[in-house]
Amino acid sequence: MPGHVTLVYDSPISFSGQYAATALLRETLAARGWTFDAVEFPALDRTAGRVRRYATYLAQVARCWGQLLSAVRRGAVLHVNLPQSRAAFAKMGWPVRMIDRLRPAIPKVVSLHGSVFMGWAPAGPEGRAFLRILHTADVITVLGPLQRARLLEWGLDPDRVEIVENTCELEPATDTEVAAKQAPAPGEPIRLLHLSLLVESKGYPEFLEALEQLSHRDLGRRVEAVLCGPPAFTSYCTRFTTVEAKSAWIDERVRRINASGSVSVEWIPGAQGAEKKALFDAAHVFVFPSRFPVEAQPLVLLEAMAAGCAILTSTVGEIPSTMGEGTARFLDDTAPTAIAEGIEVLVRNDVLRQFLAGRSVQRVRTRFSLARYSDVWERIFEGLLKGSPSLATQSEPAPTA
Repeated sequence: MPGHVTLVYDSPISFSGQYAATALLRETLAARGWTFDAVEFPALDRTAGRVRRYATYLAQVARCWGQLLSAVRRGAVLHVNLPQSRAAFAKMGWPVRMIDRLRPAIPKVVSLHGSVFMGWAPAGPEGRAFLRILHTADVITVLGPLQRARLLEWGLDPDRVEIVENTCELEPATDTEVAAKQAPAPGEPIRLLHLSLLVESKGYPEFLEALEQLSHRDLGRRVEAVLCGPPAFTSYCTRFTTVEAKSAWIDERVRRINASGSVSVEWIPGAQGAEKKALFDAAHVFVFPSRFPVEAQPLVLLEAMAAGCAILTSTVGEIPSTMGEGTARFLDDTAPTAIAEGIEVLVRNDVLRQFLAGRSVQRVRTRFSLARYSDVWERIFEGLLKGSPSLATQSEPAPTA
């Protein structure tokens, strides 16, 4: 029977996989009769003056504490989508631990969407704070087997750590659509797409540098590429420190690539909804050479799979377990030369593109569907409300003849 869930999550500054996952969870289960309330913790506005910035932030956090403490009640599940930072542990972990002490019967789920914790030591300051929060949870969800294995190494109960993979809002392409897409007419260009926040370690500089190398080669047909995403910054960004510097570098690379007659690229500073879907639908090849140190399960890969793209990607984080075998061309080396070689293979080989795209769209249908995602979360919540978690770690579906 449907029940009630209190959702706790961070407000995103830009696109956030955590935020998107929370929104999908709420939308899909609400359609099945579940009810929700939400406590959205603030992000720190670094554009305001220092005094005003922190005064506003602390006041907002205090209000969220009050909302959270008054929202939890017997007969409902508390679901916390936990960012992995000291600030998040302070603003979100403290009230969760307080609830655990005052109302231990409230069933709690903590979901982890990033892999920052993979680099921590359990005895370090971040690790200790992290574990104190996790120990309050009846269920801890992660995105893949590497994350689960790390938590088990830290001593978490295997019965409480479950893999709940992301899903994709895009309707998977049909086999007929994939076949038609990956068999372009002789004069039609091959279209490439890289879509992400423009963080250096997500691979956009290497993508553009690879395109520049390809612009000097005879590829047998024209290549039209799209770089889609806004300039963004994380603590791992060291190459550029301002939006202006990053944008100027991109503009210069685009100009040099477009000076050739065989390769062109367009920079679109972000796309959502129908515009983003149209970019995926038009792309023959999706290029995602991420070396992001804390990569988990990028939603853009699921979207590219659903759209029937052939995918060229790296092997960091949970990407290999997400993609599976025979669904992508993997890069152990994400240098521009290696990316250029991988792109050239896919540009020249219609049969390989169609094979990879067909395998990946089939994987989305069987493993990452909205229905499967909703079923898993409903089993978890129903099990907690009944007093015995009904959990099912997602695994490879049985092969069919």
